[in-house]
Amino acid sequence: MTLYATNYSLGQTGEETQYVELTPEIIRDFISDASAFEKIGFCPQVIADLVVEYPSIDERTKVLKTKYNLTDRQAILVQTLPFHEVPLYFDKHEYTNQVERLKALQRLLQEMQDVSDK
Repeated sequence: MTLYATNYSLGQTGEETQYVELTPEIIRDFISDASAFEKIGFCPQVIADLVVEYPSIDERTKVLKTKYNLTDRQAILVQTLPFHEVPLYFDKHEYTNQVERLKALQRLLQEMQDVSDK
């Protein structure tokens, strides 16, 4: 069994929707990138204010990196997260639950990978 996510769901940009095979490493990296929501205080207003002030995603990314000490990937994720996923990451309680769900998925994917490697 193989699981996929869209590039947008993982905070990756691109002109077309692409599907990315989920691996334990991709989930681990996504969890690390999602820590950006903690760094901005789970506040969507941070992004809204930047959108008003800076017209390009590149400018907003630079500001987020400087002001909140985010990586490029983290800055892009907080700006491009699909709207339907916003409640999972901009709410502290739900964010904690979502990270736990992602860790469980990561463990399952790792077990599946271990079985298939044998």
